[in-house]
Amino acid sequence: MHKILLATIIFCSSFLFVPALHAETSTGKVGDDNSQKIQQELEDRREEQRQEIQTKRIETRLRLAKNHAERLQKRFSFYYERLNNIITRFQARLDLSKTEGKDTTTSQQLLDQAKSNLLSAESKGKEAIQTFTSFDPEWSQDEMQNKVRLGQSQAEEARNAFKQVLELLKSALKSYD
Repeated sequence: MHKILLATIIFCSSFLFVPALHAETSTGKVGDDNSQKIQQELEDRREEQRQEIQTKRIETRLRLAKNHAERLQKRFSFYYERLNNIITRFQARLDLSKTEGKDTTTSQQLLDQAKSNLLSAESKGKEAIQTFTSFDPEWSQDEMQNKVRLGQSQAEEARNAFKQVLELLKSALKSYD
């Protein structure tokens, strides 16, 4: 952030010295050549600074997308492991109750639905992560923004799917008791 601000200040200050340099030159042909050279040098510097700023913007966007993908990966894998462990334990409890002769059909149906929804939520999470890791530095700003919006909506869908699995597990547990 400080580098971008510094580059912007340098870029803006270069405009302040152009009129001063132009005023110092004499009105002869030699002065015109010097002012043209100086003006060309300043334009070249400005173009270099623009390119540096653009490169830094792209690097920052890619780094942010990568970091976001890593955070999503950690979060979704945590959700999946946690819910999968709950499903496994609850399935063991249902199997034990079934051997004791209790009716567990409603709970089993809800648990089976939770299992399938968990797999769906996991795949949606992987799609969102893939979207954030597939950024290309050659894309325009609009393309990157569209990809970010797509990734955000996919991540929200995955999060809602994990929530739905949790609600199904709660319902299965209530019907078990």
